Amino acid sequence: MKMDTDVLARVEELYDRGLYLQALEAGESLGDLRRWPGTEGRILAGRLAQNLGGARLGRVLYRLAWRADPASPMACYYQGTATLGRFGPLSAWKFLQKADPPAQPPTSIHANWFGLHAEVLATLRDFQRADEWLNRAEELVPDEPFLWVQRAHVWEQEDRLDDALGAARRSMEIRPWFRPGVQMTASLLCQLNRNEEALALLSEASEKLESGLILWQLASLEIETERYAEACEVLERIDRYLPLVEKDLVKQLAALHADAAYQHGDHATAARLAPLAEHAYFNNMAERLADMPAEGKRSILPVEAVRQHHQTCAPATLTALGRYWSKPVDHQEVVQEICYGGTSAQKERVWAEEHGFLAREFRVTAESTAALIDRGVPFALETQGTDWGHLQAIVGYDTRMGTFLVRDPSNLMRGE
Repeated sequence: MKMDTDVLARVEELYDRGLYLQALEAGESLGDLRRWPGTEGRILAGRLAQNLGGARLGRVLYRLAWRADPASPMACYYQGTATLGRFGPLSAWKFLQKADPPAQPPTSIHANWFGLHAEVLATLRDFQRADEWLNRAEELVPDEPFLWVQRAHVWEQEDRLDDALGAARRSMEIRPWFRPGVQMTASLLCQLNRNEEALALLSEASEKLESGLILWQLASLEIETERYAEACEVLERIDRYLPLVEKDLVKQLAALHADAAYQHGDHATAARLAPLAEHAYFNNMAERLADMPAEGKRSILPVEAVRQHHQTCAPATLTALGRYWSKPVDHQEVVQEICYGGTSAQKERVWAEEHGFLAREFRVTAESTAALIDRGVPFALETQGTDWGHLQAIVGYDTRMGTFLVRDPSNLMRGE
C-alpha cells in the first residue's frame, strides 16, 4: 500500500504542475484509471480524467468516491462541484446543506468547500452571503490557489471584472502557471477587451502545460480574433492532450475545427469535419460546401464585444453599436438610464434618438441585412419568447452559409 501512496503522491505532484500526460503515465502502475485505490485515488483519477477529455468519467469517479466515503471532505467537495456543473445551483445548494464533512483540521479542501458555497450563492445572486463564505475560507487557508479562482468566479458574476482579474492573477502568484488561474485570467482579459494579452498568456501557457483545455481556449480566441490558420494548427495537435476524449467533446472540437477551417478558406477540411459535429448548423455547412461552388460573400463589420451584466443585453448592445460609430457610450450609464429588470423596446428607441441616432423598425431578411451591412451599418435585432426578450447586434452575413453574424452580449465570441 505504501507503493500506491508513493505513486499517487507523484501523480498529484505532476498534476499540480499541469503536466497531465506525465501524470497519467506516472499512474500506470495503479492499473485502469477507473480502479485507482481509495478515496484519494478515485478523486485524483477523476480530476485527471476531467483534464484529459473525460468529463463524464470524472463526474462518475467523484460520485463513486463520495458514495463509498461520504464523510470524506475531499469526496464531498468534488461531488458538490459535479452537482453544480451538471444540475445547477439549486441542486448543489441542497447537496451542500445535507453533506457535512468534518471541519478539523482545516485544509485546502475545507477552504474550497467554503468557496463552493460562495460560488453557488453567487450563481443565485446572493453576493453578500457569498462574500461571507469566501472570507471564512480565506481565514482557513489564505494561500490556497483555487480559492482565489473561486473568488474570481464570484466577483465575475457580480460584474466586478477588475477585482476578479486581480483575484485570478493572485492564484497564479501563489502557484505559477496554475491551469485554472490561467484560464480564468484569460477569460477576464477577454471580457475587458484585452484580447492580445489573453492570447499571449494562453500561448505561453500552452508551451508550459500539457492541457487540452488551454489549447481549446486558445483556438477559440484565435478564431474570434480572425487568426484562422493559427487556430487550425492548434486544433490539429489538440488530440494528443485529450487521450480520454468522450463523444460530446469530439463533437464540440469538430465544430470548432470546421469553423476555423471554413473561415481559413479550407473548404475541403471544413466539409469533412462538419458532419462530425452532429449539429444543425454544421450539417448545413457540409451540405452547402458539397452542393455549392466555392464562391460566396462573407462580410463582417468591426463591432467590438461588450459584455452584458445581469439583464442588460440592450444597454450592452447599444454601447457596442455606439462605439462602432465612434460615439462615447458608457455601458453603466445606459443601464441607469433605461433598465429596470430588463429593458423595454420603447426605452431603447428613445435612448437612441436622444443620443443622435435614428431608430427604425424593419423586418430582417437576407436582402435587408446585406443592404445595411454593405453600407457599413450594423443594427440591433431583438429576439423574443413568451416571457423574455434579448437584444443583440447583427454585424455581418455569409451568403455561402445563408447566415447572419451576431454580436451577442452574453457571449464574448462572435456567433452565427
